[in-house]
Amino acid sequence: MKQCIAFSFLLMLLASGCSGKKDVPFEKITQANFDKVEKGMSLKEVENLMGPAIATHNLKDQIQPGDRAQIEEVWGVVPDQSGLWMVDDSGYQVLFKEDKVVAKRPITDNEISYGLLTKIPPSEKLTQKSVDQLKEGMSRAQVEALLGPGQGAKKMPGTYLWQKGRQQVTIIFDDKDKVTQIIKKGF
Repeated sequence: MKQCIAFSFLLMLLASGCSGKKDVPFEKITQANFDKVEKGMSLKEVENLMGPAIATHNLKDQIQPGDRAQIEEVWGVVPDQSGLWMVDDSGYQVLFKEDKVVAKRPITDNEISYGLLTKIPPSEKLTQKSVDQLKEGMSRAQVEALLGPGQGAKKMPGTYLWQKGRQQVTIIFDDKDKVTQIIKKGF
């Protein structure tokens, strides 16, 4: 739970003030280059390795005071800047404090598109059998009995995501917590 709260500040990348970059050499955005990113490197050093970030965000004034302790507990520091490198449906996020890398993590396109930017815990109950049982009109309690708890999208109330590997299910609930739409990927 603390990790989910601590990761929620990363949603700031989607907010206004995020600066995007053009002419990104996507061939440099690789796992091999990401593995070379080390704590203490500057943003410029990371960009020399991975190419320009497709988005950077100044987090200094964006982190809520109540979140600072939890963020520090998870990361060991409260970052003041975030950089994002994306290719296809995955990418990498690097967090900086005073222009030095303090943390990094791989991310998926879903974490961006659903406004999560949190680590989505894998849903062990997400199987073809459980997904086949999903129906419009089900309550959220019924869905969670099948799939376990979902990850709510911060910018899209009523939208929840379940993920296991490359399999994902997004469910949209109405204001009465009834399923109105089911979006499946990887099934």
